[in-house]
Amino acid sequence: MAEINPQKILDNYTFGFDQRIKVGERALLDFFELGSALGQRLVQEDKRRIVVAGDGRVTTPALKHRFWEGLCQHDVNTIDLGHNLPTPLAYAGLELYGADAVAVITASHSSWEWNGIKINIIKNRDSDGDGEDRRKDYSKSIRAYGKDVKKFYQALLQQGFGGGEKLTVAIDPLWGAYSDYAAEVLRSCGHTIICNEFLHNGIRGFPDDLEGYSSDPHKEKNLEHLIETVTESFNLDFGAAFDGDGDRVKFIDDQGEIVSEDEVTAIIASYLISAERCAPDDKKQDKHHQKKSKVVAEIKSSKLVKDIVEDNGGELVREQTGRVYIKETMAKDPSIVFAGELSGHYFYRRELAGKPFYFVDTGEDGLFTLLLLGKILNEKGKKLSELRAALPKYETSGEIRYTYRKGEEVNQVKPEIEKIIRYLTESYAQDRDNFISIIRGDDVRIESTCGDYRSVVFRSSKNDPQKFTLVFEGKTAGSLREIKEDFLQKIHSGGYTCLEKGLGEVLNNI
Repeated sequence: MAEINPQKILDNYTFGFDQRIKVGERALLDFFELGSALGQRLVQEDKRRIVVAGDGRVTTPALKHRFWEGLCQHDVNTIDLGHNLPTPLAYAGLELYGADAVAVITASHSSWEWNGIKINIIKNRDSDGDGEDRRKDYSKSIRAYGKDVKKFYQALLQQGFGGGEKLTVAIDPLWGAYSDYAAEVLRSCGHTIICNEFLHNGIRGFPDDLEGYSSDPHKEKNLEHLIETVTESFNLDFGAAFDGDGDRVKFIDDQGEIVSEDEVTAIIASYLISAERCAPDDKKQDKHHQKKSKVVAEIKSSKLVKDIVEDNGGELVREQTGRVYIKETMAKDPSIVFAGELSGHYFYRRELAGKPFYFVDTGEDGLFTLLLLGKILNEKGKKLSELRAALPKYETSGEIRYTYRKGEEVNQVKPEIEKIIRYLTESYAQDRDNFISIIRGDDVRIESTCGDYRSVVFRSSKNDPQKFTLVFEGKTAGSLREIKEDFLQKIHSGGYTCLEKGLGEVLNNI
């Protein structure tokens, strides 16, 4: 995690910005300069309205205030939605006020000594021709709800998910911004919710010992209470845990098993592709050129997602890891109906099948995803465990994280790491009879073209190049073993004995 560089928001990011810092003496100055830089950019692009919000961290109010002061250096109308607010509610506020940009002070799932910012900029508001109608609708909403974006968001979810069969679910906000509020919204939609202090709900406020705690649903330790609640409760539909700012969600099925993000992506993708396909022709996105509905998955996602998307008549688009990259890809291609990321972000369109669907285009929302998954289960009359059982099965190593030449200076090691990745990419590219390469940014995916399916994804961290992430996958245990052995053989042939030895020890334990 690097220091915030305000100039990046002007030079390197056309759509969004997402960065974290460890809060120290420079943080207040950084956020003032960042606010000023963003204000300058918005004025240059003739965008004059921005909504600002923040999560529940103790450092958020001061940082948000300094960011706001930076924005006020320029002729920008800044609307403060408040703090202890989930990011999806900031998206609702973006549309409620017809703003050009949204900024949320949050470090998402990172531990509490960190903070950061997420920024989304609307490229061309109202370019789809229905802007005037939306403005009329939102002006009514503003009169109805004033600045109470929580009531506005709750009403939107009630409209979309208020009917149908009711769910019984356990939710764990992990002391994050959805504490207490998520249960309130779900109950207002008629669902039965198990959510108490034992599940980090924060009803009585946050405890005093949160230092080092991370509202990260990817950490299995953080899911222990939720799994126990699901397995010991009678006839629960599923459990769900949110991250710190509520735009990510992790599911536990009705049997108490952890559900992978690939499985959730496949289940939702199948449903949304079908909904788009069944829409009347005059409601589809492109009346003159009916195209396949596309779904975006990150480059590390399992082949099971591709199988399900294609089995339902869709097309899978792979993108490099990172929510900003996925949102940019969605923004450029209107035939993309949905996207899923292994972090637990699920991204939605403002419209689906010619009807209003989500509040903001390419928005990600943990609570919306929970309600959508529940709707799918009710309509199919299936348990989550049953839908999972019907999905294609692949053997996987899971994400393997390996630090190369740990303890050495990054600047000394980085050129060698770049050389290794270049060598591996070129080596597989030369073996065209057996493999194809998919390259997205710095992320590389290698897939077999013959025999049992097998693949490997390798990438180095953008923030710490010494850290490799690898994912191996095979149709069978044997093909998984083959791709691991082939990968190590290529490293051996390149003469990278240090990497071969270290990775060999890791892979032998999988």
